[in-house]
Amino acid sequence: MERLEPAKTYQEYLPELYRELLEIKALASVIDIDMSHYYELLRQFVDNRYIMSMDAETVQRWEAIFEIASPIKDDLQSRRQAIRAKFMSQPPINLDTLKRIVEAYLGVPVSITQHLDPYVVRITYRGLEKLPDLTPLYTSIYDTIPANIKLVIEYAYQLWIEVKSGNTWEQLKSKTWHDVLYGL
Repeated sequence: MERLEPAKTYQEYLPELYRELLEIKALASVIDIDMSHYYELLRQFVDNRYIMSMDAETVQRWEAIFEIASPIKDDLQSRRQAIRAKFMSQPPINLDTLKRIVEAYLGVPVSITQHLDPYVVRITYRGLEKLPDLTPLYTSIYDTIPANIKLVIEYAYQLWIEVKSGNTWEQLKSKTWHDVLYGL
């Protein structure tokens, strides 16, 4: 998304001949204030049309419209991702759509598998840390998917084989166990 460039001053729109007139300079001092005000309103309007650049007031309005539960992290970016996930949760819902919704909500890549029982969907994610409370995500997803589907969300820790394949012992000495466990 391109950012709007600042508007020109009033005098820049006039021919060179008129720019130095005293009356034009007086008009410009008043008009430029209004132009910058209207430019800022236009920039804010354009930013609020896109989910990932909305301001806090617009995010709050969309949360009220969609009746979105408080996201896992309560920062502005996470709130935007929750709104994006809600927009994406319109039918038809399939595994790929569900994956995009969960990734938008969590902000990390996930893998989704459907097991032998066709009504169980298992979502596995990795990130910088295991998220303690996934209730808002469950609420959002269960509003979207059919009622007969059971959802299991798991955190995938780093496997020892993955740690050994990409690191030497010297590299691992400088890391904490937390870093190794989470794949940092």
